[in-house]
Amino acid sequence: MAGAVHRRSVSWAVALAVPLAALALTTGRADGGAGSSCQGVGPAPVTPGKTPILFVHGINSSSRTWAATQPPDGGTVTGTRESPLAYVVNSLGTGEVAGYTFDWSSASGKAGHVRWVTDPPSPSLGERLAQAISCVARNADHRVIIVAHSMGGLITQYASSRDPKDQNGNPTDIAAVFTLGTPYQGSWLASSAAGQGPDPSLNVATAAIGYLCSLTSQPSPYPSLKRHFKPNGPIAIAEGFLCHLVNERNDPGVAAMRLKPGPQNELPSRPAGLPWYPLAASVQGVWQPVWPLRIEESLNYVGDGVVSASSQLAGGSTPTLTCPVIKSSITEQVSFLDALLSPCFHISEPYNKTLLDTIISIIQAKHMIPTANPVPSTRSPTPTPTPSLPRHWKQLRTLTDPTSGDIQSIAVSPAGDMLATGTFDGSSYLWNMATGQLIATITQASPTGDDVHSLAFSPDGKTLALGFGRGVIELRDVATMATIATFNDNVGNGAVSSLAFSPDGTMLAAADLGGNGAYLWDVTTGSQLALLSTSIGAVTSVAFSPDGKILATGGDNGTVLWDVATQHPTATLGTSGSGPIISGTFSPDGSLLATGGFNGAVLWTVATQRQVAVLPSAAPQADTTSIAFSPDGTIIATTGANTSLWATATGLKIATIPIKAGSVAFGPHGQTLATTSGNSVILWTPAS
Repeated sequence: MAGAVHRRSVSWAVALAVPLAALALTTGRADGGAGSSCQGVGPAPVTPGKTPILFVHGINSSSRTWAATQPPDGGTVTGTRESPLAYVVNSLGTGEVAGYTFDWSSASGKAGHVRWVTDPPSPSLGERLAQAISCVARNADHRVIIVAHSMGGLITQYASSRDPKDQNGNPTDIAAVFTLGTPYQGSWLASSAAGQGPDPSLNVATAAIGYLCSLTSQPSPYPSLKRHFKPNGPIAIAEGFLCHLVNERNDPGVAAMRLKPGPQNELPSRPAGLPWYPLAASVQGVWQPVWPLRIEESLNYVGDGVVSASSQLAGGSTPTLTCPVIKSSITEQVSFLDALLSPCFHISEPYNKTLLDTIISIIQAKHMIPTANPVPSTRSPTPTPTPSLPRHWKQLRTLTDPTSGDIQSIAVSPAGDMLATGTFDGSSYLWNMATGQLIATITQASPTGDDVHSLAFSPDGKTLALGFGRGVIELRDVATMATIATFNDNVGNGAVSSLAFSPDGTMLAAADLGGNGAYLWDVTTGSQLALLSTSIGAVTSVAFSPDGKILATGGDNGTVLWDVATQHPTATLGTSGSGPIISGTFSPDGSLLATGGFNGAVLWTVATQRQVAVLPSAAPQADTTSIAFSPDGTIIATTGANTSLWATATGLKIATIPIKAGSVAFGPHGQTLATTSGNSVILWTPAS
């Protein structure tokens, strides 16, 4: 597959020929931070007493990348109307933090050649940033958090080596560094632009791009092309960036970022005691003929279209964010044009909400912004202690399916005395959680062998709902196991992948894996109340908020929040990681929503729909198949490659149960955790 992608890069050059021939390059002037008390820092004077976050732009850009919402150079974070700086600051709280930018656009290629980090004249770019950091830290009386993009991360690396150290060897001016798309090990595109890339076809393609770009800066032999093809919007901006980079291939800064050899290897090492978080974006090819079958093609060597994922991660291999490119067949190749149009493309990273939310989550989880954090001498942070939560769990007992069928779904009764299980072979059972004894075998009324995809107890614990693989729903009396009702009118052909009762027990929500949407049923009359359509794609999870006013549906289109009264959507939260949502649940107080899917889970605020934590999967490309809050809301459990337990307040992992599990559920008092593994349910309890 990798070789095929390289071959497609020649066609990428041809595909861009027409719009590039018409692209008119511009050189904008950047905001230099006039009026700032620190040279090169803007857009306002440094505010004493607030933790400063300093944003450093990358190559061929300016400080407007972070602070402006309009072109040139500026833009808004995906799904918002805010600049990246405003989004991060507002998310963390304007009363505690202040955002600033460092501008080096005069040497970034915006208005001349791209200079290297250590190039003369003195002070060099690295020295200028070091002076700015020291000035900001001194005036704010707080250590500085730095967020840098592209080559800005390399300038930050040099500047951090100049940071004074306290008696323990820790930096006194910098609290932490986050980088996006930084070429720690060079840029393959910078190498290809000079004809020195690792793939000859990419070298040829980049040379072709250089020729096409030249048509925009001199009289063209094809004036009709320039007259009839005038790209605009994101495609023009992306192509403009590429033209700049190719034309600047011999500038000192660009030449230094070639794969090897390069002066970037001569930069001082990052200080050992400084928290450093390299974040990476990468394109990923996806072919999904039918859910849940999903074949993924890792394109980490292409990365964000300019820098490979490994280089962005300073030698690591698993990117922070992957952007799927859907293929129509397994033989279709993903071209470099797909990277250029992807939200993971290099110049799109500062505006990517998922990347910024990751930064926000880490800052919050690591307590980098305590309520009061003056640093008169050492500027050492004073983190808030994490509440005492159970970090070790022991196996209590195992419930094994009598027919050896793999368990697909579980549900714990509201009182916590019973556990229902459903299997792929259509078997269903009711268990006593305290003793592990089998209470009842549920005889299937729907066609024999139809797998039990989902289960849900009513709020009063008297009714059990079963969702089957052929779109049928059965309601059973828990006391007698008699069938109360069967819902199958107008249900799609897809499996009922998730069920949820409303808090008052009057409604039942059902997710249709066939792509129709989510259904709302009147439990008393058995009538269908609504079909909540998400336009396209399967729906895999449904969950009511504790007050019953909101229904969250998850699936191929991400998570959608619905007003139950009007049955209209009110917000869309997006996908988890790089693919569809598989599971979702509200916190007991209704303030948070946890969603799980491909590559991990995400914690959202319900009121503002902001990400507050990212809970990564235990292994690359591993799904978070199930997610649950403890009854008091302090712990989140996720399943996939293993079962992980997280502190809700911090987003930090507190425990790992090293068993691959499909589903997870807490008992009513949080002292019992149920996980499925093959044909068994394992019950766990905190170890004393």
